[in-house]
Amino acid sequence: MANAKVYETSIVPKGEMLEPVRNQEMIASSMTIEVLHIATFFVIFAFIFAGIWKAAVAIERKEKASENSKVTA
Repeated sequence: MANAKVYETSIVPKGEMLEPVRNQEMIASSMTIEVLHIATFFVIFAFIFAGIWKAAVAIERKEKASENSKVTA
């Protein structure tokens, strides 16, 4: 089995260390991120469902109004 080739990068100069850009104390845990993603999904899903529900109710009211106008005429 051949040895893996190691390529120099242009990101970190030779002999230097890569330093973090932001303060490491402020990073959210993976559980926090998962909970935020799930909560965001449910909020978006609720808005989509509410829009569909509102449109369906409007169509149903329009159909009932047209039926009532045909019956009375």
